[in-house]
Amino acid sequence: MIRVLIADDHRIVRDGVRRLLADTRDIRVVAEASTGNEATAALGREAVDVVLLDISMPSTSFADTLSAIRTGHPSVRVIVMSAHAEEEYALRALKAGALGYVTKERSPDELRRMPPSPRTPSVISTPAPATP
Repeated sequence: MIRVLIADDHRIVRDGVRRLLADTRDIRVVAEASTGNEATAALGREAVDVVLLDISMPSTSFADTLSAIRTGHPSVRVIVMSAHAEEEYALRALKAGALGYVTKERSPDELRRMPPSPRTPSVISTPAPATP
């Protein structure tokens, strides 16, 4: 069972992702957070395998939150979610240590295809190529 923390400042996004993953076998949402600080605090209370981390949240940057997660909870993997489809955002997230990058405009099935093991690094999704 992959235990997931959803970190997004928009409640409607958290609710939608939670409902989407509720129907997914072997994945269980165990916590939610609306800021980076809440996300890192939740990791101290809950056993989490994967954090779905919004790239744009209040209080701290995603890079600082990702760094805090990797330092304090090195076994936890992070998948960055973003409305930004530009490649530079995905590259920045992956270079910072994210397991993957999913744009919010992609199909919900992208999140259902998490890696079989939260310890297996792989890119879940990269931004779609720009169209002319």
